[in-house]
Formats: sequence, structure tokens, C-alpha cells
Amino acid sequence: MRRFFALFSLALIALVMGAGTANAADTPRLTWERSAMQEVAVDVAISQNIQSLELLGQSQTIQFAAQGINNGRQIYHALLPASFPLGEYTVRAYLQDGTSRDFGSVRVIEYQSGGYNPLTDVKTTTTLAVTFFALFATWASRDQSERWEERDRYAGDETTLGKFDLDSVGHTSAERRKHSAGLVSSIALDHWRNESVIRTSKYSALISRLISDGGYLQFSLGSLVLFFPLIGVIGGALAFSNISGIGFVTTPSLAISLFLVVLGILDAGAGFLASVMFGILALTNHYFASAYDVRTFLGLSVLWISPALMANNARALRRSSLEIGRWDRCADVLVGSVLTGWAVRSIVIGLNGFSHLTLPLSDHANTVGIFAGGVLALRYLIEEYVNRRNPYYMSYLSPESTHRQHSTARLISWMLRSILFLFFAISFLGNSWQLWAALALFMTPTVLSAIKNSFPNSSLLYHVLPVGIPSIIVMTLIGRGYSQLISNLELSPANATRTIFVLMAIPGFIIGLLKLFGRQPKSGDVRWYVRPNMKLGYRVFGPVLFIIATGLVTGVI
Repeated sequence: MRRFFALFSLALIALVMGAGTANAADTPRLTWERSAMQEVAVDVAISQNIQSLELLGQSQTIQFAAQGINNGRQIYHALLPASFPLGEYTVRAYLQDGTSRDFGSVRVIEYQSGGYNPLTDVKTTTTLAVTFFALFATWASRDQSERWEERDRYAGDETTLGKFDLDSVGHTSAERRKHSAGLVSSIALDHWRNESVIRTSKYSALISRLISDGGYLQFSLGSLVLFFPLIGVIGGALAFSNISGIGFVTTPSLAISLFLVVLGILDAGAGFLASVMFGILALTNHYFASAYDVRTFLGLSVLWISPALMANNARALRRSSLEIGRWDRCADVLVGSVLTGWAVRSIVIGLNGFSHLTLPLSDHANTVGIFAGGVLALRYLIEEYVNRRNPYYMSYLSPESTHRQHSTARLISWMLRSILFLFFAISFLGNSWQLWAALALFMTPTVLSAIKNSFPNSSLLYHVLPVGIPSIIVMTLIGRGYSQLISNLELSPANATRTIFVLMAIPGFIIGLLKLFGRQPKSGDVRWYVRPNMKLGYRVFGPVLFIIATGLVTGVI
């Protein structure tokens, strides 16, 4: 207990120290488009001492012309030519005493359908908040007992292709099983993947999962699976090449975006390498000029890396055929694909909020979401085929029985999750009390889960709490209720957006806390709706709830 509170205190200190960084990184700056008249407003008391006002940068200079006074501020105008170089500029005033003063920075961009302020777009930001907290509540509500039940039942008897002593975690040397060789079989590569997944799990669940993700491809391709990381590197370079010359981080073309989304779904590790290559090229070419550029890059990284990971968290990509029937496996394919496609669509729309621009890819959000869902359904089918062919070999390549994450690594994971939440959310909400309240509601159940075994368990609560599709329906209906409530109040768009965001965090917070006390059923029992005597009802009402949830998230209902 003392160790837990010590770690928790360190986490709070790190968050407080990081708050200044998150806020400082959000310093407002101007974004101007070419082929347009732009203006700067300067207080009259200051403008009286200005001899000239210029836009400087990229070996270019444009002089502003005074256009009169409005509300106590001198207005200056300047026309940016269509051929004006893209990039970073400074608005500099030369004063009559011979000194100069910089009023701010300007990012000159191609036409992006205008700037975008998520605080004033209540409808879109509300939809994103509902999606985020609904999906988070759905993923978080899958308790540990369910996760262990869904893990491959061969995990305790996994393929041993050599003599490795990894504390008997992830495989056993009790017997040696034959495996189906890939197109270009490599025992050394099989060993490396197994050992790396197990070793890295102590420090980073994400890295371990990225290494493990392509195991099903290795079953058929053998060493040729190494082409996927290479394709990832090439794809990242291609994506940056597509936006080079624009002068800031933006979305590549639809074709390249779909290619990288598909690559990340087939192999999340390859998607990660694409993101790394894109980030390196953006950094070396000075594209990270502001927090908006960093957020856009991180949003693209999530889009390219996370779909397969999200799908696996919603419904396991691989499950033992001895423990699950075709009906449930079909449910995995449908639910996992639809929920993740919905999430991918929301990520694409959210990129506008990260960049404060209407990015070209946002017009194709539905296309990307549907495409991602279809490819995920295909991956589920491939995983099912491979696992039925040789489950022992698959359990060796992608072991589910791994080391428990080290407490220090878990603390670092919490801090990074909190900082990323702050960094992304501050772009939508600004530095407000609602932001910090949402962070507290978001992180508290996660932190308390470290000592959940200290709390009493209620099997009744376990059965009552909504999980999976029911939780999506509940959270979506709550979101609609909040929207109706806020629309009846006389709030500014910014206050309405902030209020809805923090309100949407409350249901997930309550469900997360209740899950600490409703962790598992009685010994030998399962959830009430999957009991043998509920089989008919489950098969009748399950599809009905799925159709209702799909209609709610797509706006049909």
C-alpha cells in the first residue's frame, strides 16, 4: 500500500510539472492562406510608435498598409500572393526609436478550407467526446477475468522450438511440437519474436503488442514477413514526400492514407515504423513548428498504428476454437470491425481539432472508417484460419501469457497517458478547469485499478454493469441527453463544448469505479446472458442490440 501511494504521488508531481509544458506548447499563433488579404490589429497606443509593420521569413518581406482604426485598434492589411512561399514567418514592427518588436508568428499554408476552431464547433466536438468516452468505457469495462478467458487456451502449452529459459513464461520446454513452416521458414526469427514479446511485456505492453502483432503473417510467410517493416518505412517516406512543400504537418492523399491504414491493420509494427519514418523526416525538415504540428503527427500515428490494437481490445483477434463457437466468433468479427471502423472515422475527424485546420482527409472520414472496418473483418478471418491450422505455433509466435508489467513501467505508462490526454484535449478545450476535471475523471479508475484486489467484490454488480455493445448504447444515449440539455441552456459555444466534454467523462468514471467492486462472477459462473439457459435469448437479442448500437453511432437512429 505504501509503495502504491508513493508511486501515485510521483505521478501527480509529474503531471503538475508537465502542465506548464502542455500549456506553453499551446501558445496561439496565426495561420494564413495564400491568395488572400490578411490583417493584423494593433492597439492604437502602440501603433502610434510604429514606423512600419512587415511580414518576414523565407527570404521574403511584405509590408502591411494601415487601413484605419476599429474599436481602439489600428488595422493593417497585406495581400499574400498565390506564389508566396509556404512556411513560418514573423510579424515585426519597426519602431520610431530605431528598435523593433515581434508581435507573433504566422504559418502560411495552402488553401485548407479555412481555419478551424473546435471550441466553436459544438456538434462535432460533442460527437468526438461521445465516441472517445463510449469506446473507453467499453474497453475498460472488459474486466481481467474476461481477458484471461479470451486468451488462447494453448498459452500454457505453447510451441517450443528451441531451448530458451525465460522463467517459463509464454512457453514450456515440456515437449517439442512440430509447426507448419512458412514460405521461407526461419526458426531464429520465430525465437526472436517469442522472446521479444515476453521480455518487452515487463516494460511496455504497447511495444510487446507491436512485436507480437505480425505473428499470424509469419505463419505463412516465414522470413518474408520482414518485408512488412520495410514497406512501413517506405510508406512513411512516401507520406512525407506527398506533403513536402506545404510547410507544415498535414494529411497525405487519400490513397496513401488508406495504404498506411491497411498496413497498420495487417501489422501494427509496420504502421509504427511508418510513423517513425514520417516523424524523422518531418523533424529534420523543420515541420514541427508548433504544438499543432506535433498533435497532427501524433494523430496520424494513432491512425496508422492503433486500429488492430483497438479491435483486439474490443474483441480478441485470436481465440481458441476449443472455447468458442462459430456464433460468438462471427460476433467478434462484426463487433470488432464496426466499433474500430467507428473509432477510425472519429480519429480522422479529430485531426482537424489537433491542427486547428480543416484538413483534406476529413472530407473522406467515412470512407477511411468503412475501409478500415472491412480490412479488419478480413484480418479476423485470416487470424481464425491460421489459428485453426496450428494454434500451438501461433501461441508461440504471439504468446498471450507474458510477464506482469513492472510497477515503474506502469507508473510511466500512467504519466504518459495523462500527458497525452492533456496535450490532445487542450487543443479542443484550452487550459480550463473542465480540462483538469476531465483528466481526473479519466485517470482515477485506472490508477485505483492497481489496488483493486483490496476492494470487496460483488458478483451482482458484475452482472448488472453494462459491457460491450450495451455500454456503447448507454454512453451514446447519455451523450444525446447531455446535448439536449446543453442546447436548452444559454451558453456560448466554447462553454457548451467544455461542459459537454466534462459531463461525458462522468459516466465512464462511475462505471470504472463500480468495476473495481464488480470484478468477477462467482466461481464457475459467467455473465448472465452467456449462461447455457440464456443461449436462445443471447442469439436473438444480441443482433438486435448490435443493430441498435450501429444505428446510434451512425446517426441513423
